[in-house]
Amino acid sequence: MTPKPRIGLVVFAHGSRVPKANEAVRRVAERAAERCGISIWEAAFLELAEPTLESSVERLTERGAGKIIVTPYFLTMGIHLQRDLPELLRQIAAKRPTLDLSHAPPLDGHPALVDIVADRARELMGSMSGSSRPVRLKRIGAPTPDTRHLVLELADEQPFDFEPGQHVCLSTTLDGQEVDRYYSIASAPNGSGIFELCVKPVGDGSPFGDHLAHIEPGDMFECKGPGGSFRLSNPVRDAVFLAAGTGITPLRAMLRHLLAGDADPSPRAKFTLLYGARTPEGLYFRDEFEDLARRRENFRFWPTISGPEKQWSGLRGHVQDHLQEALVNQRQRLDFYLCGPKAMVNDVRAALAASGFDEQAVHYEKYG
Repeated sequence: MTPKPRIGLVVFAHGSRVPKANEAVRRVAERAAERCGISIWEAAFLELAEPTLESSVERLTERGAGKIIVTPYFLTMGIHLQRDLPELLRQIAAKRPTLDLSHAPPLDGHPALVDIVADRARELMGSMSGSSRPVRLKRIGAPTPDTRHLVLELADEQPFDFEPGQHVCLSTTLDGQEVDRYYSIASAPNGSGIFELCVKPVGDGSPFGDHLAHIEPGDMFECKGPGGSFRLSNPVRDAVFLAAGTGITPLRAMLRHLLAGDADPSPRAKFTLLYGARTPEGLYFRDEFEDLARRRENFRFWPTISGPEKQWSGLRGHVQDHLQEALVNQRQRLDFYLCGPKAMVNDVRAALAASGFDEQAVHYEKYG
């Protein structure tokens, strides 16, 4: 029986003198092929980079492709798509008359482009003047002596639209002067006007932080946001989350969104959380993550302690010390979400780069 011809994908772009720009096109081609279930793919360029479209088609046919789909990676229907691409395809078809060669429409006109532009605008809306909304402190807890778990609600009781991983800017007036501070959201979106923060006001060196150490339910603030581009990738795939200290805050929002509901939105994806602190008491939301790990087969929680705690029987050291262990038996295509001190985030990024992971799969937020 004659084997069925394979389908190949070519993402065709203009090409750039900047190598990183061409690498970005190759990553798009790889991820697009993965999403379509196509196992053989190429990135091709009109000029300034290799390979050419003809060379890419040749490579795919050598690997058994009998049908090739060419997808243009151009935003608008300019001269390259009106003239150059059709001519290149005509020349290739003349040399390979038995090849099933087709090309997709340009990106221009696809409704997702509007969503992308709006998404980029929303990232900056939290820092725009005139966009603040009043919020009221509903409840306050103290997971540890130096932290506060704040539950806030929009005063107008309207839904608060945000994505897990984003932050807000809280502000108030002290001694006639407006002071503010940015905090990551600790809760998952739930369609209400209620959201949570986990803050460490003691010793943060800001007037606003000192003020948070003495607030009570009913106190009012102004809230700008949400903002920030630290978010879950789409589609969700296997991921390793790494946090230290209050860096757990945005990762909690992400993991609650993925795992804490009645239905897991990504049942096939597996998640590992590596979370470090100096003492066991510094592992915020530890009970919550341990409960998730018991209830969800696709979630592992690995807490680690760097201080000299005699009663601790778990992992010791910093989160980066256990990264390679967390990667054992993992799929090669992973996403990574990092949040914590600069030194931790930089160390983990360097280790992942040395291990050959795609930098586009490493999402991070750092402080200090």
